[in-house]
Amino acid sequence: MTTTFPALTSLFAAAGALALVGRAAWRWRGTRDVALPAAHASSPPMPRELPVAPAPARRHRAELPDTTCDACGTMIPGGERICPICARKQAAAKGAGWTTLWHWLFTIAVLTVLYGGAYLLAP
Repeated sequence: MTTTFPALTSLFAAAGALALVGRAAWRWRGTRDVALPAAHASSPPMPRELPVAPAPARRHRAELPDTTCDACGTMIPGGERICPICARKQAAAKGAGWTTLWHWLFTIAVLTVLYGGAYLLAP
């Protein structure tokens, strides 16, 4: 008797839910059969076409004449001082190796703190 009562109460809840769904379906079927008003039955609404905005005027940019690289003398586009190859050489001469070394040291320090803290906090 103790197992049938919870089973019956869950069946009552399921029956009530099915009754609500059935009533909603019956109401929906009744509203579907109603004729549409004359304004909606004639034609579906059409979207309005909006006028296209004119494109903004383009600025005329003066073309600079080609120049030569200050370091090696090759031709480069106007507005530049040195060519890309010379720029890379200058950047490498400034000590890119030291920057990489500092990045590695910082990474090792952060990972040491993270793994050390995890080791100390682990049971």
